[in-house]
Parts: sequence; structure tokens; C-alpha cells
Amino acid sequence: MPNTKSDYHNRLSITILSCQKFSDLWANNLSLLEANWPNHPNVRLISDGIGLYEPAEPDGLVVINGNMSSRLIRAIETAETQYVLLTLDDYFLKRPVKESTIYSLLDYMSKENIDYCRFFRKKDVKGKYSEPGRHKKLPLQEAYEANFYPGLWKRTSLLAVIKNGEDIWKTEVRLTKRMRESGLKGIAVYDKTVFPFVDIVRKGKYLRSGYRFIKRNNLFCSDRSIRTVKETLSLFIQTVASDHFPKPLQEHLKRRARKKGKVFFSDCEYTDD
Repeated sequence: MPNTKSDYHNRLSITILSCQKFSDLWANNLSLLEANWPNHPNVRLISDGIGLYEPAEPDGLVVINGNMSSRLIRAIETAETQYVLLTLDDYFLKRPVKESTIYSLLDYMSKENIDYCRFFRKKDVKGKYSEPGRHKKLPLQEAYEANFYPGLWKRTSLLAVIKNGEDIWKTEVRLTKRMRESGLKGIAVYDKTVFPFVDIVRKGKYLRSGYRFIKRNNLFCSDRSIRTVKETLSLFIQTVASDHFPKPLQEHLKRRARKKGKVFFSDCEYTDD
């Protein structure tokens, strides 16, 4: 007998990792989730405090003390499903999800013992596309192949690669290494329509594209600062360099930036503090 939606809801839940100072994003995130995935699995919004905007305590809010890594561990430990769709507060759905593909991916992960499925095209990996979701196998050789963009995780596998009290962005750069060392398996979905989301905030400020999305869709807009044109151009150049520059040139540019005091989380991949 084919699996029903209730079967999938027993196996999958959604965790949105957030904090009180980002509570201006909650209502938008949750309303877009409802609009674009009406029959979604159970959602828990994880924060270190109640919201500073209305509604201060939206449905699904779970308040947990501690830094983001500690809150995430506690949230995943108490999840009642085998799999978790993990996302952050500033990733807004922009179109309806392909629910049937998500559930097909869940079946595929179970059948092939896959620990992680990324709904983001970067970091790009070589190889042939496979179904469902036009996915590719992650070789797990480079930082950020596994990351905290939206993705499906086997609950026990996610717990194996995060550490209590660790800076969450250091955790992210170490995910791929830890998956590799633990013998875990991952895939990346290259069909952008499966879980179509838009990035809204970067380093505490609205991305200019994110701000336009909010305005265009008549969503709540707080007094959060907007990234300047200079900051936007700098981010674009960094992205192009990371995607297209040869490794020796990337390292040369990083060395120059380090001398000026810039800190790269990617330098923390092989440390463990």
C-alpha cells in the first residue's frame, strides 16, 4: 500500500532555527510556509526567547536557552520524527513546494540509507543527475557541501555532527568533514522548484533582493537595516571568486584579507574548539 501523507508526517517534521532578535522574520516565514505548503508536517520554531513583534508567541514556538548549537541539539533531541527538514528563519518560501518530490526523497533516503539531502545548488558537485529531484551524490570532500541551507536530515545523523556550545557558523564549515569522518552519506537536489526559497538577511541586514521580495509581496518589514550597494557588490565579488577563481588565487586573496583583519569561518574547518 502506498504511503499516505499522515505516514510521512509521522516520519518528518520541520525545525526552523531562530533567535529573539530575528523575530521580525517569524510571521513572514510562517505565513509563506502555510501558503506554499498548506499540508506541511509539524513545525517547531526554535528561539532563545519569545518574539519582539506580534504575534510574540506564534504557533509552534519552542523557547530553549543557550547558544544556537545548543538550542539546535536540544530541538533535534526532542523531535519525535526520524527525519527533520532543517531551515533558518531568513529563508522564505517563494513558490509552492513539490510535496510529492519531497516525500519521494524521504523514501529514497530511507531505502539508500542517506543521512542528508540539501535543497541548495551550491556548493556545486560533479556527477550525473539522478531521480528524485535531479539529485547528485555529495563526495564530501570540500567545506560547505553540507550546510545549513534548507535540507532534510536523518535526526540521529544530524546529532552526530553538531556539538554543544560551538559557534553555529564554525559548526557549518565542519559539517562536511564530520559527515565524512562518520561515514555518513549526502545528496544535493538540483531541481530548484522542489523547495523554492529566497534568502532574506545576511549578517543581520536585509539583502537588497530580500528587501525587494518583502515589499513586492506586501509582507511585514521591520526597521532592520538594508545592506548597502557597496556591501552587495562586495558579496557578489566574493561569491564569484569562490565559485570561479582557481584555488591558488582564492588563497592569495584570503591571505591579503587576513592581513587586514578579516576572519574567514572556512579557516575553522580543521580546528575543533
